[in-house]
Amino acid sequence: MANRYRRKLRGCWPAALLPAVVAASAVAGEWTHLARDARRSGVAARGPRDLSSVDWCATLNPDEEFVWRSSVVVGGCRAYANVRVFDGDDVQSGNRLIALHRDDGQIKWRCELPPDVLDSISTPTISAAHELAILGIDQTLFAVDTHVGSIAWQRPLPRRIVNASAAVSDNLKNGETPANRVFITDYAPYSTGALYAVNLDAYHASKNPFQPGEIAWSVTLAGSSGATPALDGSCVYVACTSGEIRAYDARDGSLEWAQPGLGPGGFFGGVGVSAGAVYAATYNFFGSQNNSRLYKLSSADGAIIWQTPCERTTSIPVVVDSRIYVSGGINGFGSVEKVQAFADGGTSATLLWDTAAIEPTVGGWTHQPACADGLLYVGTPAPGGDWSPYVQLAIIDTLKSPGDAGFIMAVHPGSGGSPALADGAAFSFGSGGLFALAGDPLGDMNCDGAVDVLDINPFVLALFDPLAYDVLYPGCNMQNADANGDEQVNVLDINAFVDLLAGDGG
Repeated sequence: MANRYRRKLRGCWPAALLPAVVAASAVAGEWTHLARDARRSGVAARGPRDLSSVDWCATLNPDEEFVWRSSVVVGGCRAYANVRVFDGDDVQSGNRLIALHRDDGQIKWRCELPPDVLDSISTPTISAAHELAILGIDQTLFAVDTHVGSIAWQRPLPRRIVNASAAVSDNLKNGETPANRVFITDYAPYSTGALYAVNLDAYHASKNPFQPGEIAWSVTLAGSSGATPALDGSCVYVACTSGEIRAYDARDGSLEWAQPGLGPGGFFGGVGVSAGAVYAATYNFFGSQNNSRLYKLSSADGAIIWQTPCERTTSIPVVVDSRIYVSGGINGFGSVEKVQAFADGGTSATLLWDTAAIEPTVGGWTHQPACADGLLYVGTPAPGGDWSPYVQLAIIDTLKSPGDAGFIMAVHPGSGGSPALADGAAFSFGSGGLFALAGDPLGDMNCDGAVDVLDINPFVLALFDPLAYDVLYPGCNMQNADANGDEQVNVLDINAFVDLLAGDGG
């Protein structure tokens, strides 16, 4: 039970009561955006190594269903999901943002919202600092109080929000005055769209002259559809249906750079930022497999570093060191659902493998995978390629190839929607409901499922000789030693590890 205590310590106590080291790193074990964070990294430190242990499964009321191609997010002591509501004639009558307790799956509240449009698959976003869950529905951006589920504010926009998910900042300031923003795009795939920066912080007459929910600035885009923005520091990045990627100063909306003429096809999804580069893939409506392009651009000036053919997608690339993973494809139209792995060679990229020929099928153009410790978590779509729920979650060993034994390490039937990884657990909804799938207990350094004195020697080895730890404990995640939750394994974890051994949270 020690790992559950650590999860509670990080997420479910008021921040003012937390030890300083834990409070400072509270977001380390959370998944607050589509693809984890505002940079859309898609990568966590820890995740399950098998899918056999179910913490809980939550199901909905008969009049509800999850927005299947969206994702669950996890922050504080709760998980959040976007669901649709239907009347007695099976006609959609609205949406609800629901909050579930992350430890037992009990639904804590439901917030009634208007119905979405055009089968929008927007994912909620959590602003932990402002205690808000944020979701765009139709022509309105809603901010919901995470404690009680009431609408804190709402911002009408000139056009609809379709498929786009918000990014929130947590460290933007004007001088010493907080001036954080929500960044969201509207829907105008074949005309002029817009990127909006909506104020989150308290009004200040000179430093932040906006009430929460007011638009601080907006800029026009050369077409926008599902254009989920990414934020890195004080720069926000967005891709357009015209085949252009742009970077704006998040503080005032001034254009930093624009890279037009990218294609074939346009960008109908989000971008990701990693290690000084922006990654995005196009969706080309014409042609057969691998008819689109994966791009890597310099985040500093937009220069094209490389481009390579890929499957059509609206998914955000997941970047792990020199590997890039893309979920793409559609069942039909000359395409197939798949996951692709690319090697970044510096000035070029090479396709390492794809899953087009293996069973079970995984991936798809709307699916957002997650990665942790060399493992890729990705879902199996329903047969037929329609908008039905995903039917199982799979773990891929990314160091192997599709023909190798053990390439697919584990599957869990009934889940499979775009997963979230938080505190070592995986959260995913699918045909069986919303599942929380347990990972290794925090502090379990020998991977025997317990946290006890037998973990002391491997813990010390992980701190002082990580290469030897990997040799002696293959298949174990060294990040289980991150007892203080700062996503680093070092001497600062010792006291928290001792607490785990003592069972202080039991």
